[in-house]
Amino acid sequence: MRDDALPTALDKASSPLGALLLPCQNARTHVVDGFTVVEFHGDIDLATVPEVRAHLDAATLPLRPQVIVDLRPALFFDCSALSLMCRARRRVLERAGSLALVCTRPWHLQVLEMAGLSAAFRTVATVEDARADALRNQEEPIVSRSV
Repeated sequence: MRDDALPTALDKASSPLGALLLPCQNARTHVVDGFTVVEFHGDIDLATVPEVRAHLDAATLPLRPQVIVDLRPALFFDCSALSLMCRARRRVLERAGSLALVCTRPWHLQVLEMAGLSAAFRTVATVEDARADALRNQEEPIVSRSV
């Protein structure tokens, strides 16, 4: 299914994410080879966090979730988005899953560093890199346990 295509009723029934595969303004979720990719779009701040939280909560709900958060389409994020990512990280750790951040913008990487979160999240350049990294390290989660 194309990223921008709307799922059919069959897609919704067969997907653990159900209706959340439908894109909203600031988050889009799709599954790639068993990995749930949640893309952040536009500005992620106090006003937009609720719709993004719904996507991340669905992605981190199953046992051993394989989650990739793609920050590349995000233009801006603030401390409420950082809090949301930490919440997703905690949920993934509680469920023995993996989480990777696709993050290439220098400003985004700097925000993670300044917030003291660069050690908590392993960042990669592409979704493909995140998948390959998770497959290489299936015994150990992609998130760091310290922070």
